[in-house]
Amino acid sequence: MLVRRLIAFATTSLLWAVAGAHAVSADAPVPYETFVKGAEAQRGLFTVWRKDGKVYLELAASQLEHDFVQTIVPGNGLGGHFVVWGNTDHLPAELVRFERAGNDVAIVWPNPAFVAPHSPASQRAIAHNFPRSIVGLAPIAASDERTGAVVIDAAPFLDDQLNLENVLRQGLGEQRKDDPYTLDRRRSYFGKVKAFPQNVVIEAKQAWTSATQRADDVPADPRYGK
Repeated sequence: MLVRRLIAFATTSLLWAVAGAHAVSADAPVPYETFVKGAEAQRGLFTVWRKDGKVYLELAASQLEHDFVQTIVPGNGLGGHFVVWGNTDHLPAELVRFERAGNDVAIVWPNPAFVAPHSPASQRAIAHNFPRSIVGLAPIAASDERTGAVVIDAAPFLDDQLNLENVLRQGLGEQRKDDPYTLDRRRSYFGKVKAFPQNVVIEAKQAWTSATQRADDVPADPRYGK
């Protein structure tokens, strides 16, 4: 079953959290000038690059360690089962921060639920007692030594950051918990990507598969929902 997801980023002036991570890159970044040759650019809040069938995001030096707002919603429904197009109930808007980690960039959800007076001791107490969430680790494909900009592989945004596996499990009922739908990365890919001055929208077309579930025959082939 393939359920599309829409991921949107926008600027924010708020502050900004630890879960799963993506595979660590093994290759060193190539020079920026080398990477952009033959690549297609969409300019916006982040420059989106398409090259060799893949999607990349360019982060300026000023956008690292800076907070943005990330919103993830289903791009289509499932004819019920609590999966509804555009539903924001599954995951609230999250603050997201990009932090460099060697040849990778960690995609981090800070924890804005706890605040303290702006003293070093209070800030340390918050940092040590309340976790953040690392929702992905994106390999750096290219870096610009002159400006400090980095270009990251957008592949972590094809992961289940929405926790849709649990949403499907609950919506399809307990009787189907022995063979839940799981994300099939081999059949998942990026759709439309739109870049605007204040936000970027990414469409992730995710395939969800189960050998035995039928999802009430809503998808054309219930083994492979979209």
